[in-house]
Amino acid sequence: MGTAVDVGTAMVFYSVATIVGGVVFGALEKIFKHRTLGVFLLGVAVSIIGLYFAQSFAMVCLWLVLSGITSTGIIPGCINAYDGQVRKEDVFLATGITESGVNLGAFLSTPFIALIEGFGGSADQALIFSPIILIIMAFITVRCCKKA
Repeated sequence: MGTAVDVGTAMVFYSVATIVGGVVFGALEKIFKHRTLGVFLLGVAVSIIGLYFAQSFAMVCLWLVLSGITSTGIIPGCINAYDGQVRKEDVFLATGITESGVNLGAFLSTPFIALIEGFGGSADQALIFSPIILIIMAFITVRCCKKA
């Protein structure tokens, strides 16, 4: 276990990576097209699994960098995914639903961890179960998005 200073230092890597993710999103969108959101969801899933198995501070920082870059692209990826699939007058509603969904997911993470603990697991085991949801969402997203 590290100290609070170690956690703060590691989170600097995540914070800087979110800036990088915002800057490179457009270029990655051009490469991955309708698969962008799925790729970013898979990136977050992989980073969570990596954090679970990380054995060193450097590995924690590496996985936080991947998480920062890919998590930053999820909301713009959602917006791009429904652009052209949602009528122009409904874009703001779709954006609001997207933001609400992200917040609902964050809200439900605490009861999800409590549920895992209730079945005899530990809080860190959520790092193994949570990526399953993201992977399913990634495959559904890639399957359902219109091809660009």
